[in-house]
Amino acid sequence: MGRKSLFLAWVLNVVPGVGLIYVGRQWVGIFLIMVAAIFLLLIFTGIGAIVGLPLYLITSVIACIASVVIASKNNKSLKK
Repeated sequence: MGRKSLFLAWVLNVVPGVGLIYVGRQWVGIFLIMVAAIFLLLIFTGIGAIVGLPLYLITSVIACIASVVIASKNNKSLKK
């Protein structure tokens, strides 16, 4: 799979899940993109904004952490 940039894996999660696609976890990334899109739609509804925004932010944080951890593990396995 090759070395992956930790910074790029983190930055790509401006859209939650894209960083996971970058590090090779396509299905997890696509799933998080769909979940984030649902939460984003909730943000644009009246009362849903109270629930949608925190859930969207949590999804973003999870995607950021997961993509950096996976990229780091990938890079460590290449050094051996």
